[in-house]
Amino acid sequence: FAVQTLGYGDDVYSAWYGPMSGAAAGVGVLFGPAIDRFGGKRLLAIGILGVAASSLLFAVAEAFWDDGAFVAIALFFFLIASQIVFVAIIALFMSICREGIAATQFAIYMSLANLSRSAGAFLVAATATRLTDQMMFALIAAMAVLAFACLWRFNAARHAEDLERLTGSGGQAPAASR
Repeated sequence: FAVQTLGYGDDVYSAWYGPMSGAAAGVGVLFGPAIDRFGGKRLLAIGILGVAASSLLFAVAEAFWDDGAFVAIALFFFLIASQIVFVAIIALFMSICREGIAATQFAIYMSLANLSRSAGAFLVAATATRLTDQMMFALIAAMAVLAFACLWRFNAARHAEDLERLTGSGGQAPAASR
């Protein structure tokens, strides 16, 4: 989008994306302790809402798309929100794994997360000619809101009870699943 639609050269986009991705990853690392304190579900919800908000804001702010500073800031906030989603979802996945099969179960969860990226890329390709750029960013926001609604249906206490019944290990859900 930045190269094809907004007309930035590959070199300019790469000069933005590389450092911003690194900085966003650093922010993601800083959110690790927050997951233990506030719970992965809460931080995942914050990250998902950040993705939705930054995508929707970008969709409605087409008048500013020719402003390089606005595009860079919007990209940076999107990358930070995405990184929070990434870190929180890993913690949440780990917290819901069943003892004894946790490694396999976690690998499957991570594969499904990667599959969702492939599915998203497929959907972009399938809809790119039918939707405007604004509609595409609004769709990203809508999908994030849908993810938020699905996340909110997840009940950590019920899951912990189910794990207790299956494993007999006792205890409460780890902080990451709250």
